[in-house]
Amino acid sequence: MMLSPFRPFLLTVAAVFAVQPLTVMALENLSFDNVRVEAPDGKGSVLFKHIDFFDTNLSRDEASKLFASGLSKDEYIAIVSKAQVKRIAIPEITVEPKGDSSGTITVRSYEVIGLDGGKFQKASIAGFDGTVTSKAGTGTVKSGPIVLEDGDFSKLIIAVKDGDVANGVARLGKFSWTGFDLQVPDKDTPASAPGGNLYKIAMASLNGSTTYSGDTPMQSKGEMKGISFEPPKASEAGRTLVKFGYDRVEAGATLSGNYDAAKKTYSLVDYTITGVNAGALSFSGSFGNIDKGAFVGSKNERLAAIVQGDVSDLTLRFVNQGLFDKAVDFYAASVNRKAADVKGEWAVAVTGMLPMMLGGDPAALKMAEAVNTFIRDPKSLTVSLKGKNGPVRFTEAMSLRDPVTFLSKVQVTTTANQ
Repeated sequence: MMLSPFRPFLLTVAAVFAVQPLTVMALENLSFDNVRVEAPDGKGSVLFKHIDFFDTNLSRDEASKLFASGLSKDEYIAIVSKAQVKRIAIPEITVEPKGDSSGTITVRSYEVIGLDGGKFQKASIAGFDGTVTSKAGTGTVKSGPIVLEDGDFSKLIIAVKDGDVANGVARLGKFSWTGFDLQVPDKDTPASAPGGNLYKIAMASLNGSTTYSGDTPMQSKGEMKGISFEPPKASEAGRTLVKFGYDRVEAGATLSGNYDAAKKTYSLVDYTITGVNAGALSFSGSFGNIDKGAFVGSKNERLAAIVQGDVSDLTLRFVNQGLFDKAVDFYAASVNRKAADVKGEWAVAVTGMLPMMLGGDPAALKMAEAVNTFIRDPKSLTVSLKGKNGPVRFTEAMSLRDPVTFLSKVQVTTTANQ
C-alpha cells in the first residue's frame, strides 16, 4: 500500500508526535533543500524549499524517506514510530495542483516541537494562502495560524499499522485555528452572472482544549466563531436561500463537557449552535455508568463501554430569533397562503393530533399546549426528558421506538417562552 506524497503533513496532523524525554544517544542536525514530491497520479506536487531537523535520532536516509514517493506503509510507519526530533522547521511549502486544476497554495512557517514516537509538544503553521483555477473559474483560499499542542497519536499509528484505524484514539490538549476564507467557483453558474459565481465560506476562529488524567479526557471545551456560508446569488442554492429570507448563513457553536472517572459519569454541560438572525439550539444532559474505556479503549472496548451506559436527563432548548418566522413565511409562500393562517392551522393541528399520537398521555396534553403557545408567539421552546424510574440504559432507550412505550418510561416536560 502506497501513502500520499504529502507525508510531511501527516507527520504532524494525522500521525504527529509529541514530547517525551529523548533517549540518550548521538543526535544529529539535518538539512534538506529544494525537496519536491510528485503525486503518483501526476495531479500535483509539493515543494519544500528548505527543511531542518534539529537534534534527531533519524539518519539522513530515514529523514529523507519521509518526503519521498514509493515508500510502503510499513516502512513509513516504522520511521514515524521511532522518530525523535527536538524541532522540525520548514519555512515554506508550495503545493501545486496539476491536471484538471492548476495554481499554487503556499503554507508558511511549518514547525513541530518535541516529537517522539507519535507524540508532540506543539505543531503549527503561520498560515496558508493561494489560488486554484479549474474549468469553473478561479478560487482562492486563505488561512491564519493553526496551532496544536500536547498531542499523542501513537495509538493511532499502531492502529494504522494493524490495518484498522478505528482501533486508534488520539489525544490533543489544545487546538486553535484563527481566520479562514475559501472561495470556490460554481461550475453551474457563469462568472458573468449578477454577483459572480463564487461560493464563499469563512470562519473567524476555532478553539478547543481538553484536560486529561493519564489518557482519559476529563474536561473538554470548544468554541467556533464567525462561520459563514454565502452561495452565488444566481445559483440554485442562492435563490433558495433568498426565498427563505437570507443572503448568507452565519453561525457559531460552543461545547463543554466533564467526565468523572470515579463516578463513571459524563455531563454534557452545553452544546449550542447559534445562527445570526435565526436562533440558538442547545443540548445538555447527564450520563452514567460510562467506563473510561469509552474514551481510551479499542474499537470494541469503546463500543462495549458505551452500550453499558445510561442517561439520567436530557434537555433540548430552542430560542427563536427569526428562523421559525422565516420557515413559516417560506412554507406559506409555497402554498400561496398567509403566514398568520398557516400558524393558526399548525396550532390547531398540534392541539388535536399530538395527544392522540401519544396515546392520550397527560404529558402529551401539556406538550401540545406548550407547542401551541410557541407557534402563536415563537420565543423559545424547551423539552426536558428524565427517566421515570431512574436512569434509562442506552440499550433500553434504543428499544423505545413507539411514542406510547417511550412515554411509559420517560417523563417529558415541555415549556414555551420561559
